[in-house]
Amino acid sequence: MSTTVQENVKQQKESVSNAATSGLKHGQFITTMKTKDNHKVQHTVDHLTQEELADGWRLVMPRVRKDSTIHHFSIYLSQLPPYLWAQLRENHSSDEEHYEPINDSIYQYSVKPSKHDSKITELYKQVMKTHPDRERVSGLYKYLEEQRVKGWIMIRAKQILSH
Repeated sequence: MSTTVQENVKQQKESVSNAATSGLKHGQFITTMKTKDNHKVQHTVDHLTQEELADGWRLVMPRVRKDSTIHHFSIYLSQLPPYLWAQLRENHSSDEEHYEPINDSIYQYSVKPSKHDSKITELYKQVMKTHPDRERVSGLYKYLEEQRVKGWIMIRAKQILSH
């Protein structure tokens, strides 16, 4: 292992133990807000669900500090938030085909490869269009549904087909 990978693994282990001791669930963070009468109120913020991602929600992330807990998610391509697709890079340095980890403030995503990634990418391009090709979306959706692919992209495709 290189030193950067070892440091990253060590940081992830520390982050998991910090989250466990703070009473937060995986993916949660605490933010402090001021009310109109200048009182500070703390809120616990949850990671967005796949349904919320399909509806177009985006989470405003806190800045990373020394004491920040880094949450690691191991996901499939169909679950990668839409705004992170531009950061998706294949890792060609190993024998296995997989993607580079994606950092998003306090969240880190490891995208696991699947044999359906090319179809998922094609469906992503369709659902992100202003006027998607409904026949193409329908064909891709049916194929991926038969393969039991889950995630926000499938929810969004189903929404497009139901309108």
